[in-house]
Amino acid sequence: MPLHELKKSAGFGKEGKSRFDRVLVELQMNFFLAICGKRHKLSAEGKPYSRDATAFCRTEDFWDSEVLKGGIF
Repeated sequence: MPLHELKKSAGFGKEGKSRFDRVLVELQMNFFLAICGKRHKLSAEGKPYSRDATAFCRTEDFWDSEVLKGGIF
């Protein structure tokens, strides 16, 4: 999920940027979210516009299950 969609779905607006940033970092530090690429914003017609946005995914969708079971960490 791109950053702008994640922020919107979590109910954060412009005034909650610093709080959202802290929550996002905490979720990454506790291995709930991982950065998994970049995505463009899409217009109402479904066409990409603007700069790339960081995309996040659940950690279990990004890492191999052996990593999460403690095989590497």
